Amino acid sequence: MGPELEKLGVPALKRLVEALERRLLTWPPTATALRSKQIHENSEALATDLKALHAAFSSIEEGVAVLKLLKTERARCEEEQRRRLTLVWSGPEGASQSRDTAVAVKELFTTAKRKVLLSTFNLGTPDLLKPLVERQKNPPHLDVRLFLCINKQLMRGWMERDTMVQDTSEQGKKHRYPEDPEAVFRERFKRKYWPDVLLPQVFYDTRKQFVLHAKCVIVDDEVAYVGSANLSKWAHTDNFEAGVIVRDPRFAKELAQQFEQLAYKGKMRKVAW
Repeated sequence: MGPELEKLGVPALKRLVEALERRLLTWPPTATALRSKQIHENSEALATDLKALHAAFSSIEEGVAVLKLLKTERARCEEEQRRRLTLVWSGPEGASQSRDTAVAVKELFTTAKRKVLLSTFNLGTPDLLKPLVERQKNPPHLDVRLFLCINKQLMRGWMERDTMVQDTSEQGKKHRYPEDPEAVFRERFKRKYWPDVLLPQVFYDTRKQFVLHAKCVIVDDEVAYVGSANLSKWAHTDNFEAGVIVRDPRFAKELAQQFEQLAYKGKMRKVAW
C-alpha cells in the first residue's frame, strides 16, 4: 500500500470507488483524471500508488474490491478513534461534535465502579461533587482521591465567601490570611462539600514555589478526562474551556500514577481528617 493511499480518508475512498464502478475513471486512473474528479489533493502521488496497486490487481473489478475493503477498514478505525477520544467543551457557544464538560464529568462520576482520582486547582461549587458524595452514602464505597491546591490565598477566598466580606486593604490582607490553610479547608470541605459521608483522601502541595494546576478526572484506571476546566461552575458554564476524554486503560493508569507517585514520594501532603 503506497503512502498516499494510506492517507486517503473514507470520503475520498468512497468517491474513488464510485468513480471506478461507474467507469468514470479507467484502471489505473491517471493523475489528470483523478484531479478532474477531485478525488485527492495530491493527484500525482495517488496515481503512482494506484498504478502500483494495479500491478497486483490488474482488473478494475479486483481494484474496486481491494479499495472497498480498505474503505471499510478505514471507517472502522476512524469510528474506533472517535469512540476512544471525545472532545468536550465549555462555553456559551458549543459545537455539535463536542460534549458539554459538565455533563461529561458528571457521567464519569456516576459510572465509576471502584475508583475516582480528581485533580483541580479551583474546587468551585459543591454541586459538582454531589454525584460522588451520593455514591459514598452507601457501600460499596468508591476509593476517591482528590489532588487540590490548598494555600493561604485560596483559603482566604473561602473565608471571605463564608462571611461575604472582602477586606482588600493591605492591613486586611495581612490579617485575614489564615495561618493554617489546611484547617480552613477541613472545616469548610466537611461542612459544604462532603457532609456526613465517608471522606475522600485529599492531597495538596505545601511548597510555595509550586502550584497544582492540572485538571484531570480518572475513573477506574480505564478512562480519563484531561482539560483546561477547573471543577467549578464558571469553568463548566461560563468560561471557554476545552478538553478530551480518553478511553484507554494504559493512558489512564499512567496518568493516575503521576499523581500517586507525588503522594508516595512525599511531594504532596495528605489532609489529616
